[in-house]
Amino acid sequence: MRAALALVERGEAATGIVYRSDAEAFAGRVRTIAEIPPDSHPPVIYPLALVSPPSPAGEAFQRFLTGAEAAAVFRDHGFAPLGWN
Repeated sequence: MRAALALVERGEAATGIVYRSDAEAFAGRVRTIAEIPPDSHPPVIYPLALVSPPSPAGEAFQRFLTGAEAAAVFRDHGFAPLGWN
């Protein structure tokens, strides 16, 4: 999706479909002209999985990503953590 955004930013494409969070990151260089209604498609889900055997660093990162601090950051950027806190 960032490729579409880069093409629009450089003027190589007139429009592109990108995630809102990506468009917001490029605010001032691109503009949003329409939004796709959230109920018009299945939710976008980013899974989290540890490889086997899990490492202490991986487990710590998983705890962070599923904790209250990360949930607040996700919400601040328009994401809804599923089943977290």
